[in-house]
Amino acid sequence: MKLRLSISLLYTLLIMSVSVVGAQGACPQIVSQALQSMGENCEDIGRNSVCYGYDLVSAQFSEEVTDEFFSQPADIAELGILETIQTAEMNTDLSQWGVAVMSVQANIPNSIPGQAVRFVLLGDVEVESAVEPEGTFESIEPIDITLTDSANVRSGAGINFNIIGGVAAGETLAFDAQNADSTWYRTVLDGRIGWVFSDLLGTPDDLIDLPVIDGQQRGAMQAFYLRTGFGTPACEEAPQDTLVVQGPDGISIDLTVNGANINLGSTIAMRILPPGNIIEFTVIDGRLTIEAGNPDGSDLVLFENFRTTACLDEPENLGVDGSTNDRLINCEFTEPEFVPELDLGESFCVLENVENFNYNVDLACPQNDPEVPVIIEEVVTDEDSSDEPDATPTQDFNLCAEGNAWGDGRCQTDYDWQAGYYYGQVEVGIIEVEEIPGPFFATATPRPTATPEPEDDDDDKPSGPDLCANFEGDVWLITDLNIGDVIDTVFDDPGLPECP
Repeated sequence: MKLRLSISLLYTLLIMSVSVVGAQGACPQIVSQALQSMGENCEDIGRNSVCYGYDLVSAQFSEEVTDEFFSQPADIAELGILETIQTAEMNTDLSQWGVAVMSVQANIPNSIPGQAVRFVLLGDVEVESAVEPEGTFESIEPIDITLTDSANVRSGAGINFNIIGGVAAGETLAFDAQNADSTWYRTVLDGRIGWVFSDLLGTPDDLIDLPVIDGQQRGAMQAFYLRTGFGTPACEEAPQDTLVVQGPDGISIDLTVNGANINLGSTIAMRILPPGNIIEFTVIDGRLTIEAGNPDGSDLVLFENFRTTACLDEPENLGVDGSTNDRLINCEFTEPEFVPELDLGESFCVLENVENFNYNVDLACPQNDPEVPVIIEEVVTDEDSSDEPDATPTQDFNLCAEGNAWGDGRCQTDYDWQAGYYYGQVEVGIIEVEEIPGPFFATATPRPTATPEPEDDDDDKPSGPDLCANFEGDVWLITDLNIGDVIDTVFDDPGLPECP
């Protein structure tokens, strides 16, 4: 009897072992097939659309749909009627691993090409819209206005924002939005979003009906609640259940995630961590800004290879699906934590095989260089140096950070800060200057060398404009003394000296 039990137990264990090995062997093939199918099925997805990438995907819509609607891979639906989408966790028995793609309209003017924000759902991920259909912000086609006077174009709606360029009288700009009090209008200059003061447009009557935008408006799926699984991946090739969001190359966009307003000019990964009430943001490339994310209320900025987490509140019914399953971020974000390149690559290496992004994701995947040994060079230091290893890298390697500024008038925009980050990495030897990506290499130059210029050699130093202001009527006229002309008009006292 004991012999029979032993043989039976051994047989059962053997079957279970074979099943586990078989499941682990099937997992990599399922991941590969799912990503390949998603690349083919969702290749031509347009803006404001959602694509069923690979089995299994569930979705809820705001209107009645047929039984066949959005029911199989390659099906595409309009994003405006999507309330909730959920992709399935890995199931090797059914050869399922749900993946889907959303192409979300970026909150930028229609005149900028490549405006789609790509959401890629991998595994057990649910995204629920936080935007009611009647409250959805919709971009319009810009209105062309010919300027009657020269005007500055600023990076934001106010004189406290830096100037990104200028236009002469007689030139035409296209405007698509206005601020709340209709004193500034949004446009695009040389591919960058800018704002022009209304008085400098002559007769802005044609712009009165433009939609108001103040940073809080959200279009379809520009605000959402995220839920993911947080179990152990079925195999090394499968990432943890993750939502990956990638903005257009070189352009910053705004989103609201579980109540937190974020701005990204990058690729980020978001997921829920055990025990289910912690949300994690990881920057894979570029930059992420979380509004009021620091303890003092200032914005929290994360760069490539950094992560942060925050706790989530108890579930409430806040989204559009009518269920009590939405959690708001309700505590301070943790201090940005550095993620070593190999660790980041190990966690998200599968993203290199996703063909549905705006641009390719390049990671330090373990299999990329399997036979290359790691060489640690001995660094000769002065006699006061210690033998302690270098500290974990921090975001202070940014030339725009406090006490480490370029000192030449930059660090005014997101582009400057991102360029400052990359050139900071160059200065400390983390990357080579040739590795600086996208527009940041083209629009920035390294900080001047540490060798000081002779004190009497001021001819080559750049000089900023000499500004003054006079109050006339109801506005302040700001004049650039170098050109002897009015360059801007504002209502509030700019704090400049009176013009002669």
